[in-house]
Amino acid sequence: MIKDILKGKSLGRILMNNYCQKYLSGLEGKIIDFGGGGSPSYYKYFNNEVEIIRTDYDGSKQPDLIVDLNEPFPIETDSFQTAILFNTLYILDRPQESIKEIKRVLKKDGKLYLTVPLIFNEAPEPVDYWRFTSMGIKKVLSEAGFKNIELHKIGERFSSAISLANPFRKLKYLNLVFYPMALFLDWVLPNKIKEKHPCPLGYFIICKK
Repeated sequence: MIKDILKGKSLGRILMNNYCQKYLSGLEGKIIDFGGGGSPSYYKYFNNEVEIIRTDYDGSKQPDLIVDLNEPFPIETDSFQTAILFNTLYILDRPQESIKEIKRVLKKDGKLYLTVPLIFNEAPEPVDYWRFTSMGIKKVLSEAGFKNIELHKIGERFSSAISLANPFRKLKYLNLVFYPMALFLDWVLPNKIKEKHPCPLGYFIICKK
Protein backbone atom coordinates (compact mmCIF):
# COMPACT_ATOMS: atom_id res chain seq x y z
CA MET A 1 0.00 0.00 0.00
CA ILE A 2 2.82 2.43 0.80
CA LYS A 3 4.21 2.23 -2.73
CA ASP A 4 0.77 2.80 -4.25
CA ILE A 5 0.09 5.78 -2.00
CA LEU A 6 3.40 7.38 -2.98
CA LYS A 7 2.53 6.78 -6.63
CA GLY A 8 -0.59 8.88 -6.07
CA LYS A 9 -3.12 6.07 -6.44
CA SER A 10 -6.55 6.60 -4.94
CA LEU A 11 -7.69 4.45 -2.03
CA GLY A 12 -10.40 2.99 -4.25
CA ARG A 13 -7.84 1.91 -6.84
CA ILE A 14 -5.61 0.38 -4.17
CA LEU A 15 -8.50 -1.64 -2.72
CA MET A 16 -9.71 -2.67 -6.17
CA ASN A 17 -6.23 -3.89 -7.08
CA ASN A 18 -6.23 -6.07 -3.96
CA TYR A 19 -9.28 -7.89 -5.35
CA CYS A 20 -7.69 -8.05 -8.80
CA GLN A 21 -4.61 -9.70 -7.35
CA LYS A 22 -6.74 -12.22 -5.49
CA TYR A 23 -9.15 -13.16 -8.28
CA LEU A 24 -7.43 -12.45 -11.60
CA SER A 25 -4.09 -14.15 -11.01
CA GLY A 26 -5.55 -17.65 -11.41
CA LEU A 27 -7.43 -17.03 -14.66
CA GLU A 28 -6.64 -19.03 -17.76
CA GLY A 29 -7.55 -19.04 -21.43
CA LYS A 30 -9.01 -16.22 -23.50
CA ILE A 31 -10.11 -13.04 -21.74
CA ILE A 32 -11.93 -10.05 -23.18
CA ASP A 33 -11.50 -6.74 -21.38
CA PHE A 34 -14.28 -4.29 -22.23
CA GLY A 35 -13.03 -0.73 -21.96
CA GLY A 36 -9.46 -1.96 -21.51
CA GLY A 37 -7.67 0.25 -24.02
CA GLY A 38 -4.17 1.26 -23.00
CA SER A 39 -2.28 -0.66 -20.31
CA PRO A 40 -4.44 -0.98 -17.17
CA SER A 41 -2.54 -1.48 -13.92
CA TYR A 42 -4.41 -4.71 -13.11
CA TYR A 43 -2.81 -6.48 -16.09
CA LYS A 44 0.22 -7.16 -13.92
CA TYR A 45 -1.85 -9.72 -11.99
CA PHE A 46 -2.56 -11.98 -14.99
CA ASN A 47 -0.30 -14.95 -15.51
CA ASN A 48 1.63 -15.26 -18.77
CA GLU A 49 -0.61 -18.02 -20.12
CA VAL A 50 -3.72 -15.91 -20.71
CA GLU A 51 -4.68 -14.24 -23.98
CA ILE A 52 -6.21 -10.80 -23.43
CA ILE A 53 -8.31 -9.03 -26.05
CA ARG A 54 -8.51 -5.35 -25.16
CA THR A 55 -11.52 -3.40 -26.42
CA ASP A 56 -12.30 0.30 -26.44
CA TYR A 57 -14.46 2.65 -28.48
CA ASP A 58 -11.48 5.01 -28.85
CA GLY A 59 -9.05 3.82 -31.51
CA SER A 60 -6.35 6.20 -30.27
CA LYS A 61 -5.92 3.93 -27.24
CA GLN A 62 -4.83 1.18 -29.63
CA PRO A 63 -7.23 -1.55 -28.49
CA ASP A 64 -7.18 -4.97 -30.10
CA LEU A 65 -10.81 -4.50 -31.06
CA ILE A 66 -12.92 -1.36 -31.33
CA VAL A 67 -16.23 -1.94 -29.56
CA ASP A 68 -18.96 0.57 -28.76
CA LEU A 69 -20.56 -0.89 -25.64
CA ASN A 70 -23.78 0.98 -26.40
CA GLU A 71 -24.26 -1.02 -29.59
CA PRO A 72 -24.42 -4.76 -30.43
CA PHE A 73 -20.90 -6.14 -30.17
CA PRO A 74 -19.08 -7.27 -33.35
CA ILE A 75 -18.11 -10.48 -31.52
CA GLU A 76 -19.27 -14.05 -32.04
CA THR A 77 -21.49 -15.71 -29.45
CA ASP A 78 -19.80 -18.06 -26.92
CA SER A 79 -16.31 -16.74 -27.70
CA PHE A 80 -14.67 -16.10 -24.31
CA GLN A 81 -14.29 -17.88 -20.99
CA THR A 82 -13.84 -14.62 -19.06
CA ALA A 83 -15.01 -11.03 -19.48
CA ILE A 84 -13.88 -7.96 -17.56
CA LEU A 85 -15.78 -4.69 -17.22
CA PHE A 86 -14.09 -2.39 -14.74
CA ASN A 87 -15.45 1.06 -13.90
CA THR A 88 -17.33 1.40 -17.18
CA LEU A 89 -20.97 0.46 -16.63
CA TYR A 90 -21.86 3.85 -15.14
CA ILE A 91 -21.13 5.68 -18.42
CA LEU A 92 -23.23 3.43 -20.67
CA ASP A 93 -26.56 4.50 -22.16
CA ARG A 94 -28.38 1.22 -21.52
CA PRO A 95 -26.39 -0.84 -19.01
CA GLN A 96 -28.90 -3.71 -19.00
CA GLU A 97 -28.49 -4.21 -22.75
CA SER A 98 -24.71 -4.02 -22.52
CA ILE A 99 -24.68 -6.68 -19.80
CA LYS A 100 -26.83 -8.94 -21.99
CA GLU A 101 -24.32 -8.56 -24.82
CA ILE A 102 -21.46 -9.49 -22.49
CA LYS A 103 -23.36 -12.59 -21.44
CA ARG A 104 -23.90 -13.50 -25.10
CA VAL A 105 -20.19 -13.52 -25.94
CA LEU A 106 -19.28 -15.62 -22.89
CA LYS A 107 -19.01 -19.38 -23.14
CA LYS A 108 -21.16 -21.65 -20.98
CA ASP A 109 -20.19 -21.18 -17.32
CA GLY A 110 -17.97 -18.25 -18.33
CA LYS A 111 -17.42 -15.55 -15.72
CA LEU A 112 -17.78 -11.80 -15.67
CA TYR A 113 -15.58 -9.70 -13.38
CA LEU A 114 -17.12 -6.29 -12.87
CA THR A 115 -16.56 -3.16 -10.80
CA VAL A 116 -19.00 -0.29 -10.30
CA PRO A 117 -18.68 2.88 -8.22
CA LEU A 118 -21.22 3.84 -5.57
CA ILE A 119 -19.83 6.72 -3.48
CA PHE A 120 -17.92 8.64 -6.11
CA ASN A 121 -17.88 12.13 -7.55
CA GLU A 122 -19.39 12.70 -10.97
CA ALA A 123 -16.79 11.86 -13.60
CA PRO A 124 -17.97 12.55 -17.18
CA GLU A 125 -16.06 10.40 -19.69
CA PRO A 126 -17.64 12.27 -21.52
CA VAL A 127 -20.86 11.23 -19.69
CA ASP A 128 -21.71 9.82 -16.28
CA TYR A 129 -25.19 8.34 -15.85
CA TRP A 130 -25.44 5.74 -13.10
CA ARG A 131 -24.56 4.63 -9.58
CA PHE A 132 -25.48 1.07 -8.61
CA THR A 133 -26.41 -0.11 -5.13
CA SER A 134 -25.84 -3.75 -4.21
CA MET A 135 -29.49 -4.56 -4.93
CA GLY A 136 -29.43 -2.55 -8.15
CA ILE A 137 -26.44 -4.29 -9.70
CA LYS A 138 -27.75 -7.71 -8.62
CA LYS A 139 -31.03 -6.91 -10.36
CA VAL A 140 -29.27 -5.88 -13.59
CA LEU A 141 -27.10 -9.01 -13.61
CA SER A 142 -29.80 -11.50 -12.64
CA GLU A 143 -32.26 -10.12 -15.18
CA ALA A 144 -29.58 -10.55 -17.85
CA GLY A 145 -29.34 -14.22 -16.85
CA PHE A 146 -26.18 -14.23 -14.74
CA LYS A 147 -26.04 -16.46 -11.68
CA ASN A 148 -23.83 -17.10 -8.63
CA ILE A 149 -23.45 -13.35 -8.16
CA GLU A 150 -20.77 -12.44 -5.58
CA LEU A 151 -20.47 -8.85 -4.33
CA HIS A 152 -17.37 -7.63 -2.53
CA LYS A 153 -17.40 -4.14 -1.03
CA ILE A 154 -14.58 -1.79 -1.96
CA GLY A 155 -14.04 -0.05 1.36
CA GLU A 156 -16.77 1.36 3.59
CA ARG A 157 -18.01 4.78 4.68
CA PHE A 158 -14.70 6.06 6.09
CA SER A 159 -12.86 5.05 2.92
CA SER A 160 -15.61 6.81 0.98
CA ALA A 161 -15.27 9.96 3.09
CA ILE A 162 -11.51 10.16 2.64
CA SER A 163 -11.82 9.54 -1.09
CA LEU A 164 -14.40 12.30 -1.53
CA ALA A 165 -11.97 14.72 0.12
CA ASN A 166 -10.17 14.81 -3.21
CA PRO A 167 -7.39 17.30 -2.34
CA PHE A 168 -5.95 14.77 0.13
CA ARG A 169 -5.07 12.49 -2.78
CA LYS A 170 -2.40 14.95 -3.89
CA LEU A 171 -0.89 15.11 -0.42
CA LYS A 172 0.79 11.73 -0.68
CA TYR A 173 2.57 11.75 2.65
CA LEU A 174 -0.60 12.67 4.52
CA ASN A 175 -2.32 9.74 2.83
CA LEU A 176 0.18 7.46 4.55
CA VAL A 177 -1.84 8.37 7.66
CA PHE A 178 -5.31 9.01 6.24
CA TYR A 179 -5.72 5.81 4.21
CA PRO A 180 -4.77 3.35 6.99
CA MET A 181 -6.90 5.37 9.44
CA ALA A 182 -9.92 5.13 7.14
CA LEU A 183 -9.44 1.38 6.72
CA PHE A 184 -9.15 0.91 10.48
CA LEU A 185 -12.36 2.87 11.09
CA ASP A 186 -14.11 0.82 8.39
CA TRP A 187 -12.98 -2.32 10.19
CA VAL A 188 -14.19 -1.27 13.68
CA LEU A 189 -17.56 -0.02 12.38
CA PRO A 190 -20.28 -2.33 13.75
CA ASN A 191 -21.19 -5.12 11.33
CA LYS A 192 -24.88 -4.37 11.83
CA ILE A 193 -24.39 -0.97 10.23
CA LYS A 194 -22.18 -2.30 7.44
CA GLU A 195 -24.64 -5.06 6.57
CA LYS A 196 -27.91 -3.08 6.75
CA HIS A 197 -26.66 0.27 5.49
CA PRO A 198 -23.50 -0.30 3.41
CA CYS A 199 -21.70 2.77 2.10
CA PRO A 200 -18.68 1.56 0.11
CA LEU A 201 -16.77 3.29 -2.64
CA GLY A 202 -18.12 0.62 -4.94
CA TYR A 203 -18.36 -3.10 -5.59
CA PHE A 204 -16.13 -5.78 -7.07
CA ILE A 205 -18.44 -8.39 -8.55
CA ILE A 206 -18.00 -11.91 -9.89
CA CYS A 207 -20.82 -13.77 -11.63
CA LYS A 208 -21.30 -16.75 -13.93
CA LYS A 209 -23.19 -17.23 -17.18
